[in-house]
Amino acid sequence: MQLCATVSSAAGTPTGAVTFSGPGGPLGSAILSGGQGCITVSNLTSGTVTVSYAGTSCFGASNGSTTVTVNPASTTTGVTADPNPAVCGQSVELCATVTTASPGSGTPTGSVLFSGPGGFSQSVGLVGGEGCVTVPSAAAGTYTAQYTSANPGCFSSSSGAVALAVNKAGTTTSVTATPNPAACGQPVTVCATVAPVSPGSGAPSGTVVFTGPGGLNQPVGLVGGQACFTSSSLVSGTITATYSGDQCFLNSVGTVNFQSSQQTTTVTAPPAQVRLRTNGTWVIPAMSATLTTSGGAPVAGQTITFVANAVGGPIALGSAVTNASGVATLAPPTITVPPGIVTAKSYRASFAGAACLSPSSGNGTLTVVSSPLLP
Repeated sequence: MQLCATVSSAAGTPTGAVTFSGPGGPLGSAILSGGQGCITVSNLTSGTVTVSYAGTSCFGASNGSTTVTVNPASTTTGVTADPNPAVCGQSVELCATVTTASPGSGTPTGSVLFSGPGGFSQSVGLVGGEGCVTVPSAAAGTYTAQYTSANPGCFSSSSGAVALAVNKAGTTTSVTATPNPAACGQPVTVCATVAPVSPGSGAPSGTVVFTGPGGLNQPVGLVGGQACFTSSSLVSGTITATYSGDQCFLNSVGTVNFQSSQQTTTVTAPPAQVRLRTNGTWVIPAMSATLTTSGGAPVAGQTITFVANAVGGPIALGSAVTNASGVATLAPPTITVPPGIVTAKSYRASFAGAACLSPSSGNGTLTVVSSPLLP
């Protein structure tokens, strides 16, 4: 703002200097030119401005005053979030920049109050017109900055806002089996640890599903980012842990190669016959297989599956459970089979394996006997 004082006299044009003072004290002096002296003031506040003319040898001293009204300069508050978008668990820096709108000038001083989702609220002083805060594990939503001037008579308050997007963070899933290798039938604890990928942070929640050989399918909820179960019937092979994700974290998969000592088994499949009945149908009068360990001990209570190896493709014959002698016998005693069975020269008896028993299979010969006819 420019302040000017005019000193006049009937005897001529005064010379010399004038001194200005205002609500805040002395404002400055100016040399008269053509009886007028002016100064430029940048921090003037509302009130009375007084001008003093000391006079010269030719002109007497005089004083004058005027009331000045200074309105506060308008401000604008801009808000930024970095990074934006962020990921779950990531810290975000919020910055507010307060500027003076024309025709005002100068750098606003004071403080900014940031507020946002989850009750976030933090105040910070302006330095060079800017104030910044860090929001740990920032939540998605709108963050506002309210500027309060340190000199309300000079700078008006203002506010701004920024919308922050928060995406799901990536995860990694690691799997352990303890002990590994393990003795067959020994209790084994399998654990999956789900961790966020930087810059994400926090403990993922949700469910991990463990799958693996022997029909393993075990869902377990995460607690503190970890899910565990214990089993005494695990089968050797790859155990997979699949994390399905939650509202904040993406899904991921991990595996562990587990080894359990197993007994080796053998399936013995004796020869069998395919016979023709008087009604023109083909049957297998009897079919069985024996399941034993490598030491020759019979294995009871296990399922054996029988399949004929026909030219047109395998023909399923059925399945049976081994008895105390390790023998699985198809029932009923006479098995009706399709005509294509006559192309089969052999059949396969298969054991899929169990917790402590290895899978195995054996082939037996199939002989077609067309006469004499069976009733």
